[in-house]
Order: sequence, then structure tokens, then C-alpha cells
Amino acid sequence: MRLLARAAALAVIASSAVVSAPGAPVPSASAAVLPSTPARVLDTRTGVGGVVGPVRGGQLVRFTIPGAVTAGATAVALNVTATGADTNGFVTAWSCDEAKPTTSNLNFVAGRSVPNMVVVRVSQATATRGSVCLESSDDVQLLADAMALFTGTGDVSTITPQRIVDTRITDNPLAANVVRRIRVAGTVGIPADATAAALNVTVVAPKRGGFVSLFPCSAAGGSGWAPSSSTVNFGAYETVASFTTTALSTGDVCAYSSAPTELIVDTFGHLPATGGLRVKDPARVLDTRIGLWSTGAARSGETLRLRVAGRGGVPNESAAAMLTLTVADVGGFGYVTAWSCDGAMPDASVLNFWPGAVRANSALMTLSVATGEICLRAVSNNGTPVSLIADAVGWVPGTLSRPPVPPPPTPSKFTTLPVGSVLPTGAQCATRIRGVAEIRPGNQAYNNTRGTRANTVYTRVDGNFVGTTDEILQWVACKWGIDEDIVRAQIAKESWWNMTAVGDGGESFGLGQVRVPYHGSAFVDDNARRSSAYNVDYTYAVWRSCFEGRETWLNSVERGATYVAGDMKGCLGVWFAGRWYTQPARQYIAEVESYLAQRIWETPDFRNG
Repeated sequence: MRLLARAAALAVIASSAVVSAPGAPVPSASAAVLPSTPARVLDTRTGVGGVVGPVRGGQLVRFTIPGAVTAGATAVALNVTATGADTNGFVTAWSCDEAKPTTSNLNFVAGRSVPNMVVVRVSQATATRGSVCLESSDDVQLLADAMALFTGTGDVSTITPQRIVDTRITDNPLAANVVRRIRVAGTVGIPADATAAALNVTVVAPKRGGFVSLFPCSAAGGSGWAPSSSTVNFGAYETVASFTTTALSTGDVCAYSSAPTELIVDTFGHLPATGGLRVKDPARVLDTRIGLWSTGAARSGETLRLRVAGRGGVPNESAAAMLTLTVADVGGFGYVTAWSCDGAMPDASVLNFWPGAVRANSALMTLSVATGEICLRAVSNNGTPVSLIADAVGWVPGTLSRPPVPPPPTPSKFTTLPVGSVLPTGAQCATRIRGVAEIRPGNQAYNNTRGTRANTVYTRVDGNFVGTTDEILQWVACKWGIDEDIVRAQIAKESWWNMTAVGDGGESFGLGQVRVPYHGSAFVDDNARRSSAYNVDYTYAVWRSCFEGRETWLNSVERGATYVAGDMKGCLGVWFAGRWYTQPARQYIAEVESYLAQRIWETPDFRNG
């Protein structure tokens, strides 16, 4: 049952990631992986599964997975949801013929409905055959929906969950923007030659909101690199868990966090490279925030279609795909439903959200036969739109014949994003750049040099891009949410697009004329002098900080007006004058506007300059 939460309290959650819709044709898939229409197998609110709640803290909940015994299932994919709690707590899931593990699968919050997918072994013992056990640390209502059965040992080899990382114990939290290797193969229950693993990742007490991404270490880039996908999203000081499957690199998985945090990693099993569920490097196939979907944010109640087959490393003939689905930019209470576009929308959901939430959950989903699509529908109680993000992390092999993926639309022009917008990552922006020939060959060495590390003042600054001068300006416009033509005009004013330009008596350098006395952090490792991308990355980090309203000191010094957030022109003037709408700032703004009106970068004198 799918019920919409009211603004006063999140009353009920709709449960699971949809594998196939009722009545939809089922594509040919691995005989040992049986995706199905989600089936409610436990609902303690209504007594489904034989348990009437609320479940008390420490109470054992055992329920049977219908069809598991007949199918000979060894494991099941469940979407487990906690709702109606008055306190924060956690839920543990395990096979009833084993001892309860010391790990957890789901962390819940008072007054919120929180789901997480799990893959858990189905009990084989005579007395409990075909069942799964749950236990909560605190009083709560529990729901579970069966998404798929695994019937072969060559698909998911589940184990009693084992904790392999707990940075709270080792006093070694994840630092922001640093890649950490974690050994998985050869740990308890995981073979030394394992090539992929099923993991539950829990973030504890992060210092600020952000995301953690787990990925094969072979996917990591050099200094300043950041992943373009996420495994778990969180707010400051939240505890959030998320299940994922990931390939291993020589037995290791790598973790990256955008914010300092404690991290827990539990192993739930391993997956062979030739099994019915394959895993791959995470790849983003949808992000409505940055135009990878032409419709922008999902409007409440609108059905959106997403092509998955043939994209993000999912073979075009695949029967199903494993996705991480995420919501962001949330202004109300609500839910997201996902299903194969071949069938009718079911009464189930993959995610529930509330104002300000950024939440992710895994979903093993059947793809439509003819087009390889899934359908998504977000509903909010106040009609506000929701940003949707999807990362492909695996697939179920199939034998379907589909037309090739249509070419992507031409990327649209980068425009100024409003105050408070979620900004795309540099990696995401790199995929959207329109190729433009070089008009400043003297910039080549600087344009081909990346920054060495994230900036200590503006932590998103890394200069992690190479390209022609115009491509670099597009990249920075995308990354910092400013109109690309304004960037072209301002950089023309600053340096005539020459990275070798030096001004202010030898104090200012590069495309953006970053000035040493005022921006010392940009010159660590000589980044602003030797890397074009780093130089302008820093320039527009300063602009965005001003635009967001963070530079309140501007109202304590000489000024020509009152500093406020959201004034694009005023923040251009601050870069030159260091003051808000003083006469020098106004003159500078007028000169940049003149270049913008002329589109100076397209004129023969400029292009030959």
C-alpha cells in the first residue's frame, strides 16, 4: 500500500524497489535469478507475515518468503522499511538458521520512514526453512517486500554478515576528498579470489552533509579526482546505511567521502564474475540537476522514462539492472515509485523523502522488453518537484534484442543556477562539455595540467579537467552554476584568455588574474599559475561564495549598496574591487557587460589576439 506522508508527520512508507510491474512480460534472464513483482511479505501494521506490531526493541521477527522453498531459493533481495518510530534505532536482518550477527542493515530516525535494500540468505533449516529474521533495537513498525529470489550458488553467495571496517574503533575516520582502500577478499566468509562483493555501508556522525561512494579501486583517478556516483547520501551528523554491490580491484574496494565521517562496512556475500547478477563500476545514467535528463527536476505525479539498457555499462540485451536511486532538492514529504515501463504502476515505492532530505536506495529492476527502460514517478505532498539521480552498478544478463541507444541530445548552454542549488561535480560537468577548437595555442601546456589537490579554503576547487580554453571555461561555468557567456566575457576582461597574463605589478596570474596577496590558498603547489582549470575553478568558487551570501563582511567595509545574496553582477565587481558596488566595482561590471553584449570572444580581433 502506498500512502503519502502528511507535512506534520511521515505516517507510512511504501516499500520497495520495483522489479517488474503486474502483468508485464518477463524478459529472459539467468535461470538462477528470479526477479518478480514486489510482494509484501511483512507488514507489522496490518499483520502481513504473521506479526502484529509495533515491534518491540529486541523482539525477534520471523517471516516466510512465499515461493522460496518451491523455487529452491538460497537468498532473497528484500526492501526493508522502518516507520513509525519515536526514537532513533537500527534493524538487523539475517537467516533464521544462523546466530544473529552483530551488524545492522538499516538505521532509522524518529518520525521518518527509512528503507534499505538487503540481500539475505533464506533459512534452509527444517524448522525455519524459507524464512528470514529481523530484529530492531527500538520500537518500530517493520515492512518487507520481496524483490527477487536467488536460486543458484553461482549468483550471490551470502554469508553471515561480517564487519570489516569500523573507523570509530580504529580512530581513523574518513577525511574529505580522500580515496581509501579497503580489503574485502580474504576476510571472513569472502574468498581470497573474490571479484565482487555485497556490502552494507553505514555513515556515522559526518561533520557536514555529503555523500560516500564505494567503487573498484581501478576506477580512481589521480590527485584531486572525485567519483561521479554515490552509494549513500547524508546530512550533518546523521547515521545512514545503504546496501550496494561492487566489483573489487585485486580484492579491494575503494571509498571516497565528500565530508569527514566515521564509516562502517559490513560484508554480506560475494558474487562470481559469471553469475546471474553481474557487478560493474558505478556509472551515472540520470541526474535531473545537471541536464542528463532534458526535463529537469521531476514534477510531482509525472511519470518519467529512463533508458538503462545499453547505458552506463549495462549491456543492451540485459534483462534487469541493479541501480542506486537517489532523491535531492526535496521541498516536501513524499515517495518515489519505480517500475518496468511494460506494466502498470504498482502500489510500491523505492524511496520516501522529507524536506531537505538527500536519500539513496538500491533497486534490482526488470527493464522493459522493447526499450530497456524503467519508469519513475515522484509524488510530494505539496506538489514541489524532486531531483532524481540514478547510478547503474550491475545487471542481470539476458538475450533481448533492442535497438541501439539513441544519441544523447546536444548539451544545453550552462546558465546561472539560483542560490541554494545543488551544484554538479566536476566529473559530471566534464561529460557535458561541447567540443570547441583552441584559439589560444599558447595556453596548451597550462590547459593540459590538472590541479594537484583540493583547495583548503574552497574545498570543491581541484582543477581536475583538461581541454581547450573554451572547454575549460564551459567546465567551470557548469561546476559553479554561472552563465558560461558571463565567464567568457569576464575572463576576456581579465586576461584576454591568456593563461600567461600577469597583472597588478606581478601579483595577479592566469586566466582569472588570481591575486597572490588575497588568494594564497590558490597558489599551493603553484596551482593557480600552472593549471588553467585550477585558476578559473578558484575564480568562480569565490564568485559562488559571494553569490550564495556567505561574504557578509562586505557590509562591514566601504560599500555602495547593501550586500545581499543572489546578485550576480555585484559578485563580479567584488572579484575586481574587493568591495560591493563601489565606483571601481561598478566600472568593472560595466566593462564586463560591454564584452558580453559584443560577444567579444567571437570577434576577429579577439580570436586573433
